[in-house]
Order: sequence, then C-alpha cells, then structure tokens
Amino acid sequence: RNQLRLLAADSLGKRERRPPPTDYNPIMAPKKSMIVNNERIKLPKSLRLPQMEDHQFYNRERLLELGKLEFETYATLRELGQLPPREYIEKQRTLLPPELAEEKLELLEEGFGEWTRTQ
Repeated sequence: RNQLRLLAADSLGKRERRPPPTDYNPIMAPKKSMIVNNERIKLPKSLRLPQMEDHQFYNRERLLELGKLEFETYATLRELGQLPPREYIEKQRTLLPPELAEEKLELLEEGFGEWTRTQ
C-alpha cells in the first residue's frame, strides 16, 4: 500500500510541456548572406537591413525588395572584382543607383527603429 502511495504521489501534477516558441513574431528576417556560384557571400554590416519588427512601422516589403536588389548588385560587383572601397560603402550606406539609394535611406528613416515592444 505504501508503494502505491509513493507511485501516485510521484505522478501527480506531471504533464508534458511544449517548449516555448523560439520567436513570437513569425516574420522573415532579412538574410545576412547568400550562396552565389557555390560561394557564400556576406554583406558588409553597413549594407545590411536592420531587424524590422511589426511595431516599428517599416515598409518591410519595399525595403526587402531594395535589399535583395542591393545584394545582387554587391554579388555582381564582387564577382567582377569591382567592389568600391569599404570606406565608400560605409559612407554611402548603399550600392544602389542614386534614386533607389535615396528611397532606401528615406524608408529606413521613416521607420521607428529605436522603438521596443514593452508589455
């Protein structure tokens, strides 16, 4: 009888628990690197898009389009060996043509990147 009590006490209150979700926002993050011609190409930090949360009100779709275009431009220039110096890239913050570069920088400024989500 004591053994049954011990077994019952041991199994009380137990249940299988699901692991917590790793990310509460199922938002696709912009990629830092891509594989082009079996070579992994990583964008410089100054060209990468910031992490864009939904509460920061970025125009995510257009920024991702511009980011993809910029990534392709970077990969092409790197393949041809015609990359501008790192100082130029960090100063300009983009490799896009002037009108697209201006649009990208304006869209980044329109968002509220410093906002955090608080409960």
